[in-house]
Amino acid sequence: MTRTTPELEAPLQASATARGLLGPLRMTKREAVPMHGESSMEWGFEPESLQPQSRDLITRLPQPRELKWILFSLEFSNYMLEIFIIFIQALQLQTVLCLAFGRILFQIIILNSSHLIFSYKYYVSGLV
Repeated sequence: MTRTTPELEAPLQASATARGLLGPLRMTKREAVPMHGESSMEWGFEPESLQPQSRDLITRLPQPRELKWILFSLEFSNYMLEIFIIFIQALQLQTVLCLAFGRILFQIIILNSSHLIFSYKYYVSGLV
């Protein structure tokens, strides 16, 4: 008797998770928006929010009370930066700190109470 194991699902890519968060903004395909590089994400939620609500990851935005922390760093084009600021404003968080490191890196850190829940880095290309 041979023993078989169920086939494992492929790991989720960060772009698929971002698509789930940005669903209300109609961001459904990575190819729809030019990107300058790869993206990475780490998420921390309440245990009950870890259950997927649908197979295609188009779910409602997590409410700030559900978030423990979000560390999300992506390289975006100028268009994506504008879309991302709209997404940040939709969360209605309390504090936004914008830091510029020379002509290369812009960083937006969003705090809710005293907890860091979001970090965003934007690398500007083509500057002289």
